[in-house]
Amino acid sequence: MSNNAKQMWQIVPTTLPGFINIIFILILFIVMMGEFKVSWSKGTVIFFSMTYLVNWLGIFAGFFIENAALASANLQGRYLSPFMFLFVPFVQNLGRKFNFTMSDKAIKKLSVWTIITISILYLCITFYRSYILHVTPTWTNNA
Repeated sequence: MSNNAKQMWQIVPTTLPGFINIIFILILFIVMMGEFKVSWSKGTVIFFSMTYLVNWLGIFAGFFIENAALASANLQGRYLSPFMFLFVPFVQNLGRKFNFTMSDKAIKKLSVWTIITISILYLCITFYRSYILHVTPTWTNNA
């Protein structure tokens, strides 16, 4: 799968550097931990996490069956982003275990400013790549 397997967790646009994606996922998990104090059963946590991995495997298998050459090139988080909610029970259990708390105001500010920052970075980088460097957009480069 070469380097494309690293994109399993890619949520932010692919034109942004990888560390932006890591920061976004960390902030997402911090917000999930601090939002509610809920205790989920161990079975629910395992079932939801396995559902994410089964979806990942199914998406990969679907691409592989269709075209083996494109399978690893299309193994990206854009197909799995909607399934990120399946990690909510796991992360909320961690928040309850470590007694992690945040105020509602802090959660709102963190969430809103993260999305605003990522959107601005995306616009700036896309403009820079397109109009200054004259780089072809990533969505036109199929493997």
